[in-house]
Amino acid sequence: MRPAKAAAFAALTLQTSLVGALRVANGSPCSSKCGNDLFSTEVENIVCDEGGFSSGDGLVFKSCVTCESRSSYVTESATGKETDVQWLVYNLRYAAASCLYGYPDGHAESNPCLIGPSCEPLKQAVIHENMAANVSTYDYCAAWQPLQLPKCLSCLSIGGGNHFLRNYLTVLGAACEQQPLAGKVVGIEGDIFSTDIVNGTDITAIPTLSPDYFKEGSFGLGAKVGVAFGSLAFLLIVAGFLIVCIGKRKRRSYLRQLESRNGGGFGGFGNASSPPAGPTLTKAGPAT
Repeated sequence: MRPAKAAAFAALTLQTSLVGALRVANGSPCSSKCGNDLFSTEVENIVCDEGGFSSGDGLVFKSCVTCESRSSYVTESATGKETDVQWLVYNLRYAAASCLYGYPDGHAESNPCLIGPSCEPLKQAVIHENMAANVSTYDYCAAWQPLQLPKCLSCLSIGGGNHFLRNYLTVLGAACEQQPLAGKVVGIEGDIFSTDIVNGTDITAIPTLSPDYFKEGSFGLGAKVGVAFGSLAFLLIVAGFLIVCIGKRKRRSYLRQLESRNGGGFGGFGNASSPPAGPTLTKAGPAT
């Protein structure tokens, strides 16, 4: 290992041994990047100032979340499957709740984006169930307002300093839209901890089907009745067309036969020739 890389690794190891409280799946390869308490996320370990991510709690948060965002790790727990994506979403929600909304004690600085219809409508989803960790990964999505997200992101873009926070919300929106299954990652392009905004990519989205699909097939009863009537109408139209065509053919055949029997005396409708002249009868005069 090169000296520079060894020093960086040692610094990160030291930082993670001193701080903690970031959730990660049990046994995850990301565990070594998420601190010394892997079963809770605490507000004391959340860094909001973008200048504080090069050391301490900020560096640990950055390393942990970056690893979780790329990890497809899945394990079984007492409550079912546990994934790194599950705790990625939770950690980002916790950071947004703390830095934007001041969870849990209103410690965040006054943010103009919380006034009016910018970011306030997303608060209920971000702090869903008071940040309880035992809810399902995407339960917060029931309160998420996707049409509100662009307004909030635009507001956070004003003045700078909210690049990371803006990306947290973008990832949360992508997670709601895609809801990847266990073993799949949230599809995003870009670096969460960058001044450039990340974008969601629809590579792990779940196809949504109505439960009635499995009872009635891909068509419901109404659709089937409509298809049946449409098919019947089409058949009637085709049958009528064939009857007209066959009738015209029979009529033309009959006229040809009639013309043949009369020695070509009929050339068609309104075109009959005069019948041949018969013998001329003359009236006999008186005998002389």
